[in-house]
Amino acid sequence: ITEAKKTLELKENYTFAKILLIKTLIKTNKKDAWFYIQSLMEKNSDKPMVYSLYIQLLYEYKSNYPEIIKELGKKNNLSMAEKRYLAYSYYRENDLNKSINLFRQILNSERDLEEDQVTYIKILIQQNKDADAERYLVGIIKSNPARKKHFNEIFQNLIDKRDMAKVEKDFK
Repeated sequence: ITEAKKTLELKENYTFAKILLIKTLIKTNKKDAWFYIQSLMEKNSDKPMVYSLYIQLLYEYKSNYPEIIKELGKKNNLSMAEKRYLAYSYYRENDLNKSINLFRQILNSERDLEEDQVTYIKILIQQNKDADAERYLVGIIKSNPARKKHFNEIFQNLIDKRDMAKVEKDFK
């Protein structure tokens, strides 16, 4: 990585090499990855891979959810990864209605993750839509019966947390 950094300092136009370095640094040193993506964005923000890495670092390193919402909100035809970053950013900013709409799109694709499913259920429960959460859960279990116990535990834990938060709020 050190040699790659030295080379890139000498040859500023090595965009592809910088992208590879940033991808490596995201796993090992997000601070350095942020430094390189910022310089790359100055001249290459129109390149999808550069933009995608920028959004990823805004989320994973900077936790700058309002900026992600601003950036992706003005873009048409979001990739699945961009929809996911936007959905989770809305969720982190407590804009649950916008978040849930994006999660529905993600969950209707073939690229949803278990984390997306759990977060979707969590949002439904936060919005007191327990029946919708339970219906969705039944669908998950029908498609993967081996996961029944796992998802039932997640569902019950989320309900319990919400109910406990209500009790605590009532006592304050």
